This record gives sequence, structure tokens and C-alpha cells, in this order.
Amino acid sequence: MRIILVYPSNPSVKREFISLEGSWPPIGLLYIATCLKETGHDVKIFDNSTHGFSAERLAHWITSQDPDLVGFSTLTVTTLFADKVAELLKEKLPDVPVVYGGYHATINHERIVKEQPFIDFVVRGEGEHIAVELADALESRKNIEDIRGITYREHGRVIVNQDSPLIEDVNSIPFPDRSLLQGEYLGVVNNFRTTVKKFTTVMSSRGCPYNCTFCAASTHGRRKWRGRSAENIIEELSYLKDQGFGQIYFVDDSFTVNASRVKELCKQMKKEKLDIYWATETRVDLAGKEMLWAMKQAGCNALYFGIESAIPWILEYYKKRITPQMAKQAIKNCNETGMDSFASFILGAPGETVAEMWTTLRFASKIGVDIPDFHMLGAAPGMPIWDELVHQGYIDEDKYWRTGVAVPDIVPKAVSREKISELIKRGFRLFLASPRYLTRQLKKTYMNSFRREVIKVNTSLNSLRRFINFY
Repeated sequence: MRIILVYPSNPSVKREFISLEGSWPPIGLLYIATCLKETGHDVKIFDNSTHGFSAERLAHWITSQDPDLVGFSTLTVTTLFADKVAELLKEKLPDVPVVYGGYHATINHERIVKEQPFIDFVVRGEGEHIAVELADALESRKNIEDIRGITYREHGRVIVNQDSPLIEDVNSIPFPDRSLLQGEYLGVVNNFRTTVKKFTTVMSSRGCPYNCTFCAASTHGRRKWRGRSAENIIEELSYLKDQGFGQIYFVDDSFTVNASRVKELCKQMKKEKLDIYWATETRVDLAGKEMLWAMKQAGCNALYFGIESAIPWILEYYKKRITPQMAKQAIKNCNETGMDSFASFILGAPGETVAEMWTTLRFASKIGVDIPDFHMLGAAPGMPIWDELVHQGYIDEDKYWRTGVAVPDIVPKAVSREKISELIKRGFRLFLASPRYLTRQLKKTYMNSFRREVIKVNTSLNSLRRFINFY
């Protein structure tokens, strides 16, 4: 079959507060495309984050490819744009099956099939094997009732087939064929380009064993972590190095959940002399000094921490299972290695006061974080907080299931969105106004070769103008 897989990033949507942005390869879609290609299908990926097409132009391009099947990877932030493209596409190609997959589709599969007639199938959960089964069945016109993990319509009824099991042996999944992608991928922080070499993403594990209330990862991955072996990861990294890649981001939900695996991977990266810049996310309670030093020595230059709040009761409400002291120690450990530290902070929990938000903002400025990433709390289907607020009668599911909602907009007596927006802006200023912060950044840049390379790729007038405009 001629199959088009689409990552429908909406070019008109911008984050209100931008600290981390850019365009990263859609690795989930890439895994599925690779599996389809290896089983004989003709597959193309269109990643709109690198093209910026309007819905009309994207639908026209897909139509011009004369596809037999079109698939969309959906997140809550992209689904409205995907819906518009899919609806336009169905008008042009009414007989071509349209398939949705990804977090948003998996969680809302019944609503999607029931309420959106321009979508024919939803692939739920990990789609590599399911997509191949579905494509093969549609091509040969075989019965689809035994394909696990799909939702579809039949004679006006919504049919939900049995769940497909998680892929236990993640080493068995073929490496993503990145030749299927076009365009340049970049990391950007505060309008400053942070990719200094050819860049891509790698997934070294799947799933998250935790259950943070503001995250849908536990729902999607069933709270089961499965890690690739160090040997399997090294094989992919060596291949990427041969392809000219020199910078990667591990996009795992829980990269450091198994410290011995991380240490073995770092040991082998040093042994193979891969000379790759890399970064990843971690939890503050999984950031021991010994492991962080091993990561630094293997080429890791930055870590992203989910700190979220300095208020203990809010951390408990989020089910983070961490304390402010753990966060402080983790940032200290990271800074002692010379790696850069990024950290997420969330404002707007139900019942959170302005004074408590200020405590978190001041905490962020004092503990040594290099780049803060401030967010306003949101809720979307799949997050435990969504279920809680629906149960309490604060969220109208029919109104918000496609888009999610900012929690301060729907919880009575919450601090307003406008006030939180102003606090976040003041929080950034608090960072920039600190002589101690500026001194530490200058010293770190002098001692850090990666930072000096970042400065080199940002010396153009346009780069400096974007950076100044942000601040």
C-alpha cells in the first residue's frame, strides 16, 4: 500500500511562555513507518513541524500523493489541526481509510470514532505491530475483527477490539529509519539554538512506573517500564554516528529508572568513543552523584528535571513522590558535574495561593537551575487530574475532551490565568535580575566547551535579535 503518515503540528499555535521549543523528529511515527516499510509497504512521513503547511495545503499535498491509507499521530495540542486536515482529506478522497494513533487517539478512541465520521480507525497504544496488521488486512481485504488494539465503525456501531499487549522485548523493534524524514531538526531554548551538530532523538526505554496526576504517560503505557539493553542502544548510536549524527536527546519517559543500565550504557559509550553530545530527562530522586558523573563522562551535557513545586502539599497532590530537598540536592549534583540543568515548574494547582506560587518561583531562582521552564497547570483526558476534576463537576467533558483546559479557568476561586501569566513573567525576570545567576552562567560558559559551541552557532544578527526579543 501507498501509506502517508502525518505528524500534524499546527504552525499557527505558539506557547504563551516559551523556554523549550524547536522541532524534534516524531520518533513514535518513525518506528511505525519503519515497521510498515520492512513489511513491504511504500511509506512516506510528512512532519509538519519542519514544513509549517496550513491545513488546506497539507490536505492538498496528501491528495497529490494518491495514498491508499493515511495515518495521523495525535496529541491533545495537535488534534484540532489534525481533525481539520483529516476532514478536508475525506472530502477529497472519501474511499481512503484515515487512521488516528498516539496519546490523544488512544485515550479518546471511542469518542473519536463515534463523533468524527472522517476518521475510520484508531490504533490504540504501541502501534508498530497493530499498524502492520491493519495495513495488511486492508490491502488484502481480510477481516479486521481479530486485530487487537483497534477501534472502528461497522454498520454505524463503534467496535472496540481487545487491547493489544505491550511489546515486552523492546530490543526486537527495528531501529527507526531516519531517511524517511526530511528537513532539519533543531533544539531551541529561549530563542537560542542549542543543536550544534546533526541532531536526532532516541528512545532507549518505554513506559513510566510513576503516576503523576498531570501526566498521561502512565495511562498510555500502563505504568510498565521496559528498557532496551545497553548493547542494543550502542548498536543504534554507532549507526547514527556513522550517519553523521553528533547530538541526540533520549526521549524516554523514565531514562534513569534503572541506574545499573544507565551506568553500563555510559561505560560502553566511553569504550566505543562515540563522541556524541546528548541530554535526557530524569527525576530528582533518581539523580545520584555517581550516576550523573558517569553520564557526564559519556557525553551528557544537560538534564531536564521535573521539580514542579516547592510546596510539599502540592507535590503530594501531584503524586510526585519527591520533596523540595531532593530537588535541591539533584540540581546541586548536576551542577557539580558541569552539566546544564533545566527544570519544569507548574503553577496553578487547585487551592494554590499567590504566596505559594511565589515560594516556588523564588525556590527556582535560588537552587542553581540554569534554565527554568514555567507552566500553567492544564488537564486533558488520560491525566489523573482530569478524572478528578470531572468527578468534582469542574470539567465539562463534552466541551474540553479534544483540547484539554487550563485548570485555573475552571476551578472556583483559583488564581486567575492572567495573574499566573504575570507571575511567570516576573519569575523569568527574577532569574535574569540575579547577579549571582549571571555570574554563574558566565563562569559555566567559560568552563563548558558545549556552551561555547552553542554561542558559535548563534552569532548571526537574526539569532541575537530573536534572543533579545524573547527576554
